[in-house]
Amino acid sequence: MSIAATQVLRTPAREERSAGSGGVLWWLVALVATGASLAVATYAGREVAVLGLLLVLAFLVTVTAKPEIGVLLLMANFLVASYPSPIRGQGLLTINNILGIILSVLLVARLAQRPDLWFLRVKQVRLYVAIGIVLLISSVAASYQFPDLRVTSGRFRLLDQSLPMAQDFVTGLSFLILAMNFLTRKRDLQRAIAVMMICLVMVVPSALLGYATGQAQAGYRAAAEFSAGTNPNRLAFLCLMQITFWWYLMRAKRNTALTVIGLGVVASLIFTVFLTASRSGVVGLGLLFYLLTRTRGGVSGGRLHCRCSAR
Repeated sequence: MSIAATQVLRTPAREERSAGSGGVLWWLVALVATGASLAVATYAGREVAVLGLLLVLAFLVTVTAKPEIGVLLLMANFLVASYPSPIRGQGLLTINNILGIILSVLLVARLAQRPDLWFLRVKQVRLYVAIGIVLLISSVAASYQFPDLRVTSGRFRLLDQSLPMAQDFVTGLSFLILAMNFLTRKRDLQRAIAVMMICLVMVVPSALLGYATGQAQAGYRAAAEFSAGTNPNRLAFLCLMQITFWWYLMRAKRNTALTVIGLGVVASLIFTVFLTASRSGVVGLGLLFYLLTRTRGGVSGGRLHCRCSAR
């Protein structure tokens, strides 16, 4: 019995060692193949093409092996939306579309193996679907009610925004379903929040620098040079989202250094909200601070709430 027990206990260790050695072997093969490909490409004068192909292959392998990374990349692209034109692509061939296709194929394969449409029972998804049904019915009814209606062009863009709104709706619903299916672990949610915080806080220095150098919109409204923050009202909304993230981070992590950094970031965000001269932003700021004094989940509210409850 002792010998059998010893063998059983040693079997997982042996399997781990064999798996580790197999992983090292694959990495060695990939490194040798990469080096050989670059050497041949350098000799043939095709370094740029081969390097780009290797990056694309590495990107595809990473997203296929770790779909949650693809969702985080989608999130970053949606929030920043200012990557260079050669990388972005043209027409339908964009990074977001390619990522969406890959993740959709992976989701279909997963559902084929384990058919569970649990996400259709989520209220947010049902609300999204209801909005889509209303959008579809209204578009069809408008085409029958106004058969002679033609799309007219304004000074800068088309006045009919039905097609862009439909594209935004499909994109939002698809991203919601992909995020719900691939961001399932606590670590994934923490990474998603970190990505949102980094991407959103990036727009604040751009807005403050543009305002300080006299490049504000209409001469007095702060706006960023990229992302959705190019609109002052949207910039104010992004700042409100950032204030919420930093507030709960400071309340959840009782750390002196983090609190000091968080207070500095929140102060700069409040200052940016006022510089945008957005009335909705100022109203939202007041509403936000009221909501932040309330207890949410396992995180207690602010001092104002604590004092009132003590009385």
